Amino acid sequence: MDRNTITGLVLIFAIFIGFSLYNSNKLKNSYESAVSVADSLYEEGDYEEARLQYLKALEFKPGTPEAVNRVNEINQLISPAQVTEKDTITEEETEELVETIPKKEEEIAPQYTGAFAESFQGQQEFFVLKNDKLELEISSKGG
Repeated sequence: MDRNTITGLVLIFAIFIGFSLYNSNKLKNSYESAVSVADSLYEEGDYEEARLQYLKALEFKPGTPEAVNRVNEINQLISPAQVTEKDTITEEETEELVETIPKKEEEIAPQYTGAFAESFQGQQEFFVLKNDKLELEISSKGG
């Protein structure tokens, strides 16, 4: 190795170290500003916005205990956990839910299909592509 190679490697390492120090300082400042905004919103009583700011702060420094604890506290204030007796539904509730599902293509309303409402018009046809090793059936309505 000659002097120019060593100088180049030293400069590259100096750039990496400088960049990492710059980024860590920038993340620290961003985290602190988000937490200070969140604290002020929390004290004003605007819990929704404070929660969003704490979550934004957690994007800069994930897993910070102070911010995580504050988010959990706000979650309890906004919507306290409701204790339920069971986590399953009855057969009657299942039947009611099944009845709300459209049975035929004609019954499917545009609010269920959105931008794909036009694809429910017409008849479904299948196109077959095959060779020695593979046979594919492709629907005119997708899939």
